[in-house]
Amino acid sequence: MVRKHLEMGAGAAPGSGVPEMEAGSPENGYRHFGPDVSVAGAESGARFTKTSGKNDIASAEATPQTGTQPPKASNAQTLVVLPCNIIIAGVGGQGTVLASKLLAQAALLEGHAVRAAETIGMAQRGGSVLSHVRIGAALSPVVPKGAAHLLIGFEPAETVRALNYLRRGGTVITSLQPLEPPTAALSPQPYDGRAEHACLRDLKKAEWIKMLLTVDGTGTCANLGSTRALNVVLLGAALASGQLGVSEQALIKAIETLVKPRYVTLNKRALALGKEGAAQSLQAHPS
Repeated sequence: MVRKHLEMGAGAAPGSGVPEMEAGSPENGYRHFGPDVSVAGAESGARFTKTSGKNDIASAEATPQTGTQPPKASNAQTLVVLPCNIIIAGVGGQGTVLASKLLAQAALLEGHAVRAAETIGMAQRGGSVLSHVRIGAALSPVVPKGAAHLLIGFEPAETVRALNYLRRGGTVITSLQPLEPPTAALSPQPYDGRAEHACLRDLKKAEWIKMLLTVDGTGTCANLGSTRALNVVLLGAALASGQLGVSEQALIKAIETLVKPRYVTLNKRALALGKEGAAQSLQAHPS
């Protein structure tokens, strides 16, 4: 999907002119992992909207054991009760797809059912990327609009663009640093992310967002010595929120499984720093 500039004023809310990100079309198919087992009481109702152009959608799936009770997360730090719907929004090249794969792998390692899908931007770099991760019983990998428990935004405008997927009372974790889209050069108003942050703060004050965590991704990545660790830093912040649906131990194992060996130590540090920074923020400014 081509990334467009959001022209909005401070305090804009979902439905007030903020463009909606459309879900990916199911016609490309999905890649499935694990046995095909029917689930009693599994939720359905995902909505698909065809976008202009062809979206590439990848999916990872493992089906849960048959039963009527949704599984609960195994780590005491993880407060959310599954099933859990998570949206990861960002820009091509920021590592959003890897973040969703790490999250899905961590859920698999803990024995949870997980389905994931990505809608990839039309450009290899600079386009909007939206990842859906559903942990627990679900028939579709695509999160219905208004159903996400957690929104992880890698960039302010992309966070606001994906707000229509968030349920009322959901959690938002977003990076502070904006990445200017090409269309911003055509706008008389400069894009610095301030209006988007004001929008998020207003929604928090109105209790539409229950928990809002802003992350200084640039500063944390500078401490790590790599700008490419933002994705794992944000996963660490999500861990601190208690809304991620998987444990820290499972995420560490996922990093060891999916990340190249020479980058494992860096990503483990990024996870720890992201979690530590968010925990300090929550302690200083409890929701």
